[in-house]
Amino acid sequence: MAMKRFTKLLVTCFVALLLCGFGGVTANAQTINESEPNDSKETAQTISANRETAAGCVSGSHTGQYVVEGTTSINDSDWYRVYLSAGTQYVTCNGSAFEFYIYNADGRLFDNATYNKPGFGASAYEFTVSSAGYYYVEVIGLSSSSVSYKIAVGGPTYTLDDYTVSLGKATFDYEDLYAELPFENFSFPDDAIAYTISINGVSSSSTNGVTITNSRSSSKISMSASNLAKTGLVYSNMPMCATWEVTFKYKKSTTISPRITFYYVYPITF
Repeated sequence: MAMKRFTKLLVTCFVALLLCGFGGVTANAQTINESEPNDSKETAQTISANRETAAGCVSGSHTGQYVVEGTTSINDSDWYRVYLSAGTQYVTCNGSAFEFYIYNADGRLFDNATYNKPGFGASAYEFTVSSAGYYYVEVIGLSSSSVSYKIAVGGPTYTLDDYTVSLGKATFDYEDLYAELPFENFSFPDDAIAYTISINGVSSSSTNGVTITNSRSSSKISMSASNLAKTGLVYSNMPMCATWEVTFKYKKSTTISPRITFYYVYPITF
């Protein structure tokens, strides 16, 4: 059967950012408090590397999440010792402004940065570990007043967002209805993947079902007319930055105004 293309495409972005990496403590999340004395490399507090996953963020379990909460000032350094694998790692920061310094096992400084975005959520600072082993992170405040902070060291934390596409009005005329959504030109975060897709504005009496294809992963989603939503997609690794192809299967001559909402998850890497 021939397919008729939509002639109108309206794109609207609804921001619903939920900061998973430093959200509420859940069953599999680990949030610990700093433990004094930890004012030097010799007394550094040993912590675990953060290994949160996209699936853990989506489910709310936050499996692998490891966050440290503490207080610091310009007169109070807090030191942490963490075992890291070789490769790209992150210090993810939240809370009040502070500085941090990263040292290797021999105490040699090889990276440092200042977190200065209090009130704007978490920020991540990338660094590279040349070989696996123990590393040290020193946190120090920017003023004489004591301030609170949160850090995660290791892999990135994750967050959720959503994106809604309105396709305008289209009429079934003995043909399937087809639309392409070329999202390459929109600024999705790096490595954002879909975890749920839902469709509104289409009744079960209007179509025999919907198929959605992701060009980069070649994954195809099929939805029945009675349930125009698909969950559990986080393991399918469908990049948001792709062309999505949507086909509404013909059932009868009628007009529909579909709105497709993509719920996605992505790592915080800057």
